[in-house]
Amino acid sequence: MKIEADQKLIIMTLSALSVILAVESCYVVYMGQAVSDIMIMLWSAVFSLLMAFWTHLDARARDMYEPFEYAYLIFIFWPVILPYHLIKTRGYEGFLMYGGVVGLYLFPLFSALVVWIYFVQ
Repeated sequence: MKIEADQKLIIMTLSALSVILAVESCYVVYMGQAVSDIMIMLWSAVFSLLMAFWTHLDARARDMYEPFEYAYLIFIFWPVILPYHLIKTRGYEGFLMYGGVVGLYLFPLFSALVVWIYFVQ
């Protein structure tokens, strides 16, 4: 189905961007500098936008009623609303998916933290 292919593309894009940002963050921290605030804000905005689009496609694929402002609320409050969506559509597997999404979001931060702890200090 077209919607499922688009959802997979969004997840693959988020994964690739997470890895790219992790490599960039590790390099910057290894060189003794801090990751720029603009890069962190850009990552947050792109991640939120893609998660809102993924959630919109997921609701359409499952024929779920979605209010007009649902995607906007996901964009603004995804850490709070996304678990509700995932648990409502997938049950307890939604907890695992939410953990994966949070892990994907925090991967660049934790990788830079590991580099700072083991190589810079």
